[in-house]
Amino acid sequence: MRFRTLCLAACLATLYLQFPLLSQEKSVRPGVNDSFRDPNVKEFVERFEVESREVFNHRGEILKACDLQPGQTVADIGPGTGIFTRLFSKAVGNEGNVIAVDISKKFLDHIEAIARQQGQTNIGTLLCREKPTN
Repeated sequence: MRFRTLCLAACLATLYLQFPLLSQEKSVRPGVNDSFRDPNVKEFVERFEVESREVFNHRGEILKACDLQPGQTVADIGPGTGIFTRLFSKAVGNEGNVIAVDISKKFLDHIEAIARQQGQTNIGTLLCREKPTN
């Protein structure tokens, strides 16, 4: 089941990438994603995964507020270094799936490597474009 869910997500993403968007809005903050296009993952880990970062400090509360249940399939959009991807993986358990969706292949490669190291086989990744979807 997990494999089929990830395959379906990959197929949908492939179809999405094949058809140009009918309309695209201009970003209100051009360049906001520039630092994520070719990130130094180690530097982002050092910046994102530290106790001095408020989001990192409150990760348990944030996870609880998501009210994830075992067996669910969830997407972590813009996962960065994968802090929440890994937490979501534990919350949905082996019967669930987590799909990390990001514009940075380097972040996704990092997430895949850490998932393998930690034996989190329910994590998949999906590289996407940063353009709006409307």
